[in-house]
Formats: sequence, C-alpha cells, structure tokens
Amino acid sequence: MSTPLTHPRTHSALTQYLLQPTHGVILSGAEGSGKYFMAQWLAVELGSQSYTLESADEKNSITIEQIRQLYSATRTGGKLTIIIKDSHQMGREAQNAFLKLLEEPPENTHFILTTSHIDSLLPTIRSRSQVIEIIAPPKAQLLEHGSQVSDLSITELQSLLYTSKSLAGTFLDLTAQPEMRQKHLATVADAKLFYSAKPYERHLMCINQKFDKVWVSELLDILAVIIYSLLKRNPDDQSACLKLEAQANLIEVTATHILSINGNPKIHLTKLCQQL
Repeated sequence: MSTPLTHPRTHSALTQYLLQPTHGVILSGAEGSGKYFMAQWLAVELGSQSYTLESADEKNSITIEQIRQLYSATRTGGKLTIIIKDSHQMGREAQNAFLKLLEEPPENTHFILTTSHIDSLLPTIRSRSQVIEIIAPPKAQLLEHGSQVSDLSITELQSLLYTSKSLAGTFLDLTAQPEMRQKHLATVADAKLFYSAKPYERHLMCINQKFDKVWVSELLDILAVIIYSLLKRNPDDQSACLKLEAQANLIEVTATHILSINGNPKIHLTKLCQQL
C-alpha cells in the first residue's frame, strides 16, 4: 500500500504513533482529506488485520448494536485494528458503549477513528485517544504526484487542486478516476452557472438534479470556492466584499442545515436560490 501524502506535521505525528502505538487514535480532518486511506495504511503498518465499522448510509448513525458486535470480534487475541469511519456518526449510546472498549482495550487491538467533526465525540473518548490532525500537504507535492500518476496537464491539475480545496483525498481521487473527474467538472460548470443565473433558473437546476444530496454538497463546496476567489480579486472593494461575505455566510448556513442538521434540501436550497 502506497504511503499517503501528508503535511510534514501530520507525517511526524503518524511516525511517532507507529513507534509507540496507543490503543486509540483519532484522525481528524476535513471531509476529503484522506483520513480513511491513512487509517487503512496505519493498519497495514501495524501488521494487523483491519475491520471497518461505518454507518449503513449517510442518513443513519453508527448504532450501539454495531459497537456491541465489536466486543466479541476483539476477543480473539489476534492482532486487529478496528477502523471506525466517520466516528462522529456514532450516537450517544454507541459512544458510551465504545468508551467501555477504549477504557479496557482488548489485547493486540487498536482503534482508529476518523472524523471531520471531532467536537461531536465525547470528551472522554477524545481524552483517552491520541489525536492526529490531518493537515493538507503542500500544493507543490500534490501537483507533482498528480503529474506522475495521470496524463493531465499542469493547468488541469492546478484547476482540480483549486476546486478540490487542496484536499489530498479528493484531489488524488479526481486525478485517478476519470468518471469521478467528469462528474466533478460537470458540477463545477453547474456551480458557475448557478452563481450567475437568475433565481428561477437556479430552481430549475435543483429540480433537474432532484435535490440530490451528493450534488448539493459538491455544489455548495464549489460555490464557496468561487466566492473565495472573487474575494481575493477584490480585496479593496468594500461594497463587493460585504456582498461576497454575505453570500459566503448564506452558503455556509445552507450547508450546515442540509448536510449537518439534515434539514429539508428543498426548503434551504429555495432560500439560497432566491437570496444568493
């Protein structure tokens, strides 16, 4: 398994962890930063079998029943690494059940939790785990790697790096998977059109996409990138900056309600269509 691309500080933390592995480690970073790949890589480096526990889908939590199944799975005595993917999706009861495992860890067992919302984990879980922050690697390192593993031009790679917000996991997936890249570029085009369109045209776009949550998530990400780019171009135009900052706030609120609080996409996108 290839070594993950990491920021020097993240690399140092991962190296120290492998020298003295703790029973629990939390890989904390933005969605798309490559946390799960790093978790799998750590399991290989630990020389153990790995088992991934995750929610059934994005609408469900990791249940207490799933955590309880780990009690017997970790009693075999063999070297085992349990990866809890998107651990912030554990409900309160599930977290308390996991805490018991963490407080009395089975022999030869390591737990690796990935999360993009570390504050959603119980303080007692965080305090009993080593926390490693997944920081984005230098852009030059990502571009160099992208040029080695793909036939894309430097201009294309720079564009993907920008629209992926320099998130290593997302960027590397886009360079390696043509189908994913095509969908991403289509969403970038949608976001540019959405930003400049009239409210009713935005509504039609959302209807045509059936308010698909994956499309909405990426659309909001790209809209945020567009606004950030415009802010950088107009740093001295106070009126433009105030408008762009208001738009950025609207997008952030929309994303929070739809993606974190699981609000009704139609309601919040309708507001975005009207007010952006």
